Amino acid sequence: MTKTKLIVLQITGGLLCALAIYGFVRVARKVHLSLDSHEWKPVTAELIKKELESTSSPGRGGMLTTETIKYRYEWGGQEYTGTNVFAYDFGVVHNKRFDYVSAREGDQIDVYVDPEGPERSAIRRGVGDGVYTTLIVDALLLTGGVLFVVVPRRYAKKPKLYSPLSSNGIGAP
Repeated sequence: MTKTKLIVLQITGGLLCALAIYGFVRVARKVHLSLDSHEWKPVTAELIKKELESTSSPGRGGMLTTETIKYRYEWGGQEYTGTNVFAYDFGVVHNKRFDYVSAREGDQIDVYVDPEGPERSAIRRGVGDGVYTTLIVDALLLTGGVLFVVVPRRYAKKPKLYSPLSSNGIGAP
């Protein structure tokens, strides 16, 4: 393996490791913040929108379906609306949102409100299921990155040293 190839593989591995570490930090921050949501206060809200929206997706050659959920609640005499299923709703696939809400439009549901920022609310506390997918992808990136750094070095051709004691004069006897 040439020195240039080795350097390219190691840089690629370093970038994969950096991307994985960024992902881990991002997820850890969201999980840490989601712990706050367990202190949020429950209130009764009205489910004002629960519908399936289909839009054409020319790049994918079909239809893209999104489940939309919207609710209205009151906190401290002021009215708010929310759309979050989870307190930190990243990674929840939008066509799986109905799995968490069985109510119909007009029904009363319980939501959790952040008392320090009542514009933040969620139907469920914590983070969504996407956290686990993100952690698995990050672990694979980190593993791949480490392999890109370690394996090429291990199998790189080592230059043979000249030894006057060898029979052909190139390497050790």
